[in-house]
Amino acid sequence: MAKIGIKCVLYRNTGTNGSPSWSAVTVIADLTANTTWDKGPADSRSSRIKKSVKTMLGLTFSGTMKKTPDDANYEAFMNAIIADSVLDLLILDGPSTTNGVRGWRIDVQIF
Repeated sequence: MAKIGIKCVLYRNTGTNGSPSWSAVTVIADLTANTTWDKGPADSRSSRIKKSVKTMLGLTFSGTMKKTPDDANYEAFMNAIIADSVLDLLILDGPSTTNGVRGWRIDVQIF
């Protein structure tokens, strides 16, 4: 998947891991998610053809952040960059209130 889409929404957890409170991050635009699967061998004696299976998913995302010092999400991202801390994020292909949206919940460090 190269891009989640124009309706992509990024959320930051302002609660706890077990009781999340999701805040839409409106200071980020053009959010792009890139996925790369690692693979492992799955050969067997039943065939002379080399086989492989997906193992671990590499996920990176990027976007453009508008400098907005009075925005809590902006401050959280900037503080995470400076302190090397982790953010609990939810990246979806639409608003979380819409049935059928897909995406990932991830703990990330910002690079």
